[in-house]
Amino acid sequence: MVTMSKEERESVLLKIEKLMPHTKAESGAVNINEIATANKLIKELMDKYDISVDEIKITSDKATLVSKEELIHNKKEVKEWVSKLSVSVATFYDCRIIIVPNRLLFIGFEMDAKVTLKMFEHLFFK
Repeated sequence: MVTMSKEERESVLLKIEKLMPHTKAESGAVNINEIATANKLIKELMDKYDISVDEIKITSDKATLVSKEELIHNKKEVKEWVSKLSVSVATFYDCRIIIVPNRLLFIGFEMDAKVTLKMFEHLFFK
């Protein structure tokens, strides 16, 4: 983690905010490579400066963070192995997980959250 002043941190957050629109096809991004590059740059800045997904969500109304939900049918609560599986998959795809009774919420950048949910569904239902 790099130590920096409040102004420097705000500057990094501004860079991330400017990259956010390029993480969606609707923004006019030319192709999937541009979207992937923008996501990669954002993740690198987040790692380098220890910026959390939550901090981006709070500081930017343009953030493309989304929540993808999986309903665990016929269960009163999420079992321990399901919890561990969901945390592992979410961590691998740079997402956060919120576990509530009968529900798992994967939170992250749109493409990451979609892939996380699909992978979890694949592993859980197979």
